[in-house]
Amino acid sequence: MAERFQIEIAVDDKGTPVIKKFYRESEKTFRDIAEEAQKSSSKAVGSVEKLRKSFEKFRESAVKDLEKIGSKAKWAFAALAGGIASSVKSFSSLEAQLGMVATMLDKSTMKYLPSYKEGLRRLAIESGQSTAVLSSGLYNILSATIEAKDAMKVLELSTKGAIAGFTTADVIVRSLTSAMLQYKNMSPEKIVDVMFAALQKGKFTMEEFASAIPGVLGLGSQLNLKFGELAATTAFLSKKGFATVSEAATGLEGMLTRLLTPTSEFEKQLEELGIQGRGTAITVDELRKKLGEDGLYGTIEWLMSLDPGGKLVEQLFRRKEAMIAMSGMISDMEAWKEDIEDTMNSAGATEEAFAKATATLEYQFRQLKETVIIVAGIIGE
Repeated sequence: MAERFQIEIAVDDKGTPVIKKFYRESEKTFRDIAEEAQKSSSKAVGSVEKLRKSFEKFRESAVKDLEKIGSKAKWAFAALAGGIASSVKSFSSLEAQLGMVATMLDKSTMKYLPSYKEGLRRLAIESGQSTAVLSSGLYNILSATIEAKDAMKVLELSTKGAIAGFTTADVIVRSLTSAMLQYKNMSPEKIVDVMFAALQKGKFTMEEFASAIPGVLGLGSQLNLKFGELAATTAFLSKKGFATVSEAATGLEGMLTRLLTPTSEFEKQLEELGIQGRGTAITVDELRKKLGEDGLYGTIEWLMSLDPGGKLVEQLFRRKEAMIAMSGMISDMEAWKEDIEDTMNSAGATEEAFAKATATLEYQFRQLKETVIIVAGIIGE
């Protein structure tokens, strides 16, 4: 319903002042109540009830204003506003969610649970994402063996990435923790920037990318390939012969598996390629060393220089998906190289996307809704 409302307003921007009026008049009140509730729940009860009545009154006047715009906008706003107003009466299940998180803590780390509770509430208000989604992300961060003292920092970064990528925090957590485990010397901030740069280069959503990339990283890291190059190559292949990013990742995984566990046939073909191209055989050890030093692009470029037509290079990878991946790479080497360079030089990509995402009315509505829910939960304690 919120999407229908957003579309209607985009078509006829006369509705925007109505929404901005609501946001302007309600936002400060919500936050004042949240602060009051933290100090004394009894003081906040009257304020929340007063707010609920004021909100109902405003909703009625807003619907009348929106009647001039169109029935779709009117009913979409009425439903959205009603959902926010009714959430005042509901209580958060945050304690149950924290119970799940606590299963990932031991005696030495249980001390972080109170700060997790405070952090989850704060993030819910700041991000407009529910504590259920955020606590699930926190649980997955801890289960990925990220240290308890760093878990909230990783969740905050994941939440920012989620807002920027129009998805949820637990989605970002999946790919971020996978990369952190494989690339321990790479900062989480840089990893998320690379993810967003890859998103801009490829043909997929952040959720699709998060599901596809872990297998690629697990194999690529064993060959000492950089995260940025793997992410960029996966994105590039999603535009070259594959219908989805999942298929592109499978194709790349097929290539990497062949390099990690070469068959005798692969070794023989590699030797022949070297003999024909430079007069001496290429060994698997030499190829792996090349991958570690020059990356996947540099290695393929080197092989292509020994086999200008690319026929012998393509034959190294007999599995169908791997062959499609190789064909996609060598079909436009310049574009592939450009995607890699742009992705690896991606500092600030997340901040840029975040700034755009937080400027939307939908994001502001979600913030307000979660603020009311958090306040209700505090009062219910």
